[in-house]
Order: sequence, then structure tokens, then C-alpha cells
Amino acid sequence: MRYNNTERLGVIESERVFTKEFNWIFREQSIADFGVDAIIEEVKESDPTGRLIAAQIKTGLGNFHYSNKILTYYVSNTHYNYWLGYVLPVILIAYLPESDNLLWQIVSKDTLKKTPNKWKIEIPKNNILNNYAKPEFTEILDLRFRNIAKREPFQGDPMVLDIYSIVENVNYIKDASNSTLRFVSTLTEMDITVKNYNQKINLFASQGCSKTDRQVIATINKFAHELILFAKRIRNEIEIFTELFGLGFSSYMQASTIYYSLTREESIIKETKNGLNAVFNSINEAENSLRGMQNSIRKLPKTYPRLKEARNKLVEVMDIVLDEYNVAKEFLREPFA
Repeated sequence: MRYNNTERLGVIESERVFTKEFNWIFREQSIADFGVDAIIEEVKESDPTGRLIAAQIKTGLGNFHYSNKILTYYVSNTHYNYWLGYVLPVILIAYLPESDNLLWQIVSKDTLKKTPNKWKIEIPKNNILNNYAKPEFTEILDLRFRNIAKREPFQGDPMVLDIYSIVENVNYIKDASNSTLRFVSTLTEMDITVKNYNQKINLFASQGCSKTDRQVIATINKFAHELILFAKRIRNEIEIFTELFGLGFSSYMQASTIYYSLTREESIIKETKNGLNAVFNSINEAENSLRGMQNSIRKLPKTYPRLKEARNKLVEVMDIVLDEYNVAKEFLREPFA
């Protein structure tokens, strides 16, 4: 795990509040879980209840967009799916050493708001993490367990049911790898399409056809439409990937953490790393194919308005894919750094 002194300040201050003011149990993750820094357990009358909350802790104003009353934190689609797929309730904690303020917000479908290409979560500056917030955390846990009871016809400890869900959801990580294969297949199909239309455009030029020729315009418009369709397919596939990866990686790391906490076997860290290497490699392959295809798209003629519009749209979508792949690779790197 990388050592970051600034981030440590947030972890230390969060631990102080939960252990001294809440009198709850604060556990920093033994195996680094990218997206979750600590697990907090409720305590009632000196007895741990087994009811848990996960926390992502961010330190410093540089992580946020700052306004008079709100801190805004922007996250990728991968983060969105990872957090919402987490088996425990997740809170985002903001520690601001500049003012020594510790703030928090629950992570949920209600607090995560869609932006054009990402998501954002807003933390009101009056959401101070101290003993007065304790009833709100108890309410979060009460709601969580009531929802489990309503949703699942399961008799017994709800946490046992959650463990079974984790084991089942681990398979999503393989599905994420399959998504990258479909993506590469789409790029291969796109490459063939682009080459075919480039040949047609070159043929028109060799025949001395004008750019206003009806056949040229019809061909260019058809080319532009096909590029727009490819952009839609790529956008759809990256949404599928981020959902599969977020759920799968979250479950994979939780399963590893649970196994480690029960056995203390260091070998699980190596096995987890080896298991995720295949995903990392599949993302790399897709990323390399995408960069090559993106260079080809950038070289398309800009003299035809509809083709230029389609070209720009496709490049924009490709940039979104690259961003999400980079986030996924950071998820895969961080636990073992």
C-alpha cells in the first residue's frame, strides 16, 4: 500500500471520532480496498453488533470543488458502480486540514447525481462528523437491515446472506473481461468500416468528383451515420463494463478481505493479485486497440460537416472509455502498491 501522509491525516481524524466520540470500532482495511479505506462497526452497550459501514476518506480541499455551503466530489462510472454494489452502506468522509473540519455524506443513488460524463456527490458543510451525527449513522444501519429483511426471504443473520451475495458477484469480474473482448471486436469491425469508406472517398477524389456531388454526399452521410452508431455501441459497452467491473472488483476484494480476516494467510494477497492480472491485461489490450483506432478517426477529413460532427462525437466517447479504463487499472494497481 502506498504511504500518503496527507491521506493519513483523514484516516487518523476519522478513527478518533468513531472510537472516542461514537465508541464504535474503526478498522482500517488490512488489504487495501481501493474505494474503501475503513470498516466501522456499531457498538451498543459495549457489545459489537456486527452491523458495519464502509468509509472512503478523502483529505484536503484539492479533492473537491469548493463553494460556500457545499463540497462536491466527482467520481467515475466505475466508482459509482463499485460503491453502489458494495455489500455494506458506504459513506464518503472529507477531512479538511486547512480548517480542521471533518464532514461526511452517505453514498447512495439519491446522493450521487449524474453529470454529462461522470457522477458527483455533494457534502453540505453542516454535515459535520462528530458525536451529534451518531443517531444518523444508527438510522443508516437500521434502514440497511430493514431493507435486507424486506428484499430477501432469508431466515438468519443478514450478514451471512451478504457473504453469499459477495461470492456470487465475484463472477462479474470475468464478465468485465469479456466486455473488453467485445469492445476489441467492435473496434475491429470499425477499422474495416473506416478503411472501406476511406477507399471510396479516395476513389471519388481520383475520379475528380466534387465534394458537392450527390453520390459523394450520400456516401459521406452514410459514413457519418455509421460512425455515430459505433459511438453508441462503444458508449453502451463501457457502461456495461463499468457496471460489471465495479460490482465484480468490489466483491472480489471483499471476498479476499473476509478470507484474510478469518485465516490471516498472506497467500490470499498473492492469489488475489494473480486473479486480477487477467483483467488488467484485457483492459490493456482494449486500451491499446482503442488508441490506435482513435488515431485513425482523428485523421478523417474535416471538410464535410456531418462527418466532422460524427468524428468529434466518436473521439469524445473514446476519451470517456480511456478515462474509465484508467480508473479500472488504478483500482487493480492500488491494493498491491
